[in-house]
Amino acid sequence: SSGLENNGVYSTENLAFKVLRTSGYIQELRDLHDDSYDNLMSIGENGNIRVQIIKKYDEAWAVKSSNKEKRPAGFGSLAKPEYMVSMDMAGKASEAVKNGVELHGWDKYAQLVAEAYKEAPEETSEAAETFKKLGHHVLKNIKKVQSAYPVEFVDGQPYDTAAEMAQDINMTGIMKISKDFNQSEVFGEWENLYFRAVHDYYGHLKGRGHEKDPSKITKFNLEGELKAYNHHLMMLRGSEMAKAVFTEVIGQACHFLYYGHFPDQKVFFLNDFDHENLGAVKGYEIQDGNLTKG
Repeated sequence: SSGLENNGVYSTENLAFKVLRTSGYIQELRDLHDDSYDNLMSIGENGNIRVQIIKKYDEAWAVKSSNKEKRPAGFGSLAKPEYMVSMDMAGKASEAVKNGVELHGWDKYAQLVAEAYKEAPEETSEAAETFKKLGHHVLKNIKKVQSAYPVEFVDGQPYDTAAEMAQDINMTGIMKISKDFNQSEVFGEWENLYFRAVHDYYGHLKGRGHEKDPSKITKFNLEGELKAYNHHLMMLRGSEMAKAVFTEVIGQACHFLYYGHFPDQKVFFLNDFDHENLGAVKGYEIQDGNLTKG
């Protein structure tokens, strides 16, 4: 700031800051500060400071049946989405069901999630406090996002694909977030936009991982949203907030892709769906890549 005030954008201080930010060192310092504080405030049963070791949820939706945690297997690559390959196919699955088509694999999963979201109440007391905590989580992490890329909130859809988003960010250094369909019933108008930015940054772009490895970018389709959710899930440290993010991300994405339009935001948990191992549904078994009633 002092460099900008005295000598503008080409000041030594500002140039040094940009180098440190681009190389990732400033983000590392911020993360170290936050992790140190979290660990300091984590108290064990005997009053001793402890560091919690959490399992990695990345790609949990595609775990094999022989996974060490002995969790039920997700569909993996056995059944790729048929109707929900791209955003322009939204609504095709529900039309197919009306015409008597039986969905399978991830399409069936999305149907069950979408129907459960549609039938859920506007708010439950069980979820209200957790959604409030998620709002605090968003306000904390939007600062980290903005320290990596300036965020602009724009009308319309700034990107057609996640790859286009990453390419534009790499060229301009700015991340654009759409203001379309913004609702304020849950978080408030700005908090809801901040949630989108946090989710895109940690979910679709996997932090700044896309800069070195473009394959880390997740697409704006069903499979991409599942992966983006898992990326976001890793930073929640086994918190109840993961259930709220499941409602916000997977619940709304499935509703849009299945019915063809975004739903109103709701404050509730989709408790019949395993939020850690995507694909597992209460009352159903996964057999040969499909969901069958158990």
